[in-house]
Amino acid sequence: MNDPLTYRYKRTLVEAFGCDATQAVAIHKYKPPLHRRFFYALIRTGWMLVVLALAAAVLTGCDDTQAEEATAASLRDALAQAQQESPEQWTAERRARADAAAGLVARGVQP
Repeated sequence: MNDPLTYRYKRTLVEAFGCDATQAVAIHKYKPPLHRRFFYALIRTGWMLVVLALAAAVLTGCDDTQAEEATAASLRDALAQAQQESPEQWTAERRARADAAAGLVARGVQP
């Protein structure tokens, strides 16, 4: 604002703010907290994590054959035990159907 006596703008720090250079405070840059900076970095580079996860899933493949074989073996063991307990109820056709059903269940196929 203009000085009403001289009609000029205030040109020095003392005139403008009423203090000198020894009373001035350095300007500090705001630095967000660590958890917020970590979140921002995750947002900036999150697309790389998605690409890496997809690449790992595609390159490693699905190896569930051992799990399927183990599940089928345990189901067949349970069927064999049931057949030993009551052999009169198990015909050759029922045994074949039970074995096929055990294989399907081991693969995760819902009946």
